[in-house]
Amino acid sequence: MPTKKRFDLVDQLGREEGLFETFLASNWGYRDRLIPVRAESPGAIQHIHDTGVIPDMIYLDSDKTGCEIELCQRLFPRAVICGDDWWWGEDRWRDPEGGYPIRKPVREFCQQYNFHLKTAEHTWLIDDRAPSLAYNLSRPLYHFKAARRRVRGLFRAIKGDTMLEGK
Repeated sequence: MPTKKRFDLVDQLGREEGLFETFLASNWGYRDRLIPVRAESPGAIQHIHDTGVIPDMIYLDSDKTGCEIELCQRLFPRAVICGDDWWWGEDRWRDPEGGYPIRKPVREFCQQYNFHLKTAEHTWLIDDRAPSLAYNLSRPLYHFKAARRRVRGLFRAIKGDTMLEGK
């Protein structure tokens, strides 16, 4: 039975609107307080502001340039700003830091405005509160995983370069 469910999900995600439909279905229990917006930012953020909606949280899943972070802060100063793809990037194996494009604008924003960056797996969050002791104590495992990813990436880059030289 689990195999059939897995294939149903793969089929659903493969449809034209599958990812959005999956998002809606996964968050159906929160429909009274969640407003999904499918539009390009920063225009969508300005539109939300113009309609008078004041969000508690803004979750960004956009072009990874971070161009909308400052606008979110300016228009919705009390909203929590967060997003995903902390570990996503085109050249992540050869350039572990620069290969993750959302990291630089998020870090620069936090530094410029004295905010704190918190991450968990692929998700990032900008917070005005300093990290808790529990969060800080959980970081050694995070750094171990990050170092392991970097070593694997460097190994793959070397292996790939070696394979190319042999051709």
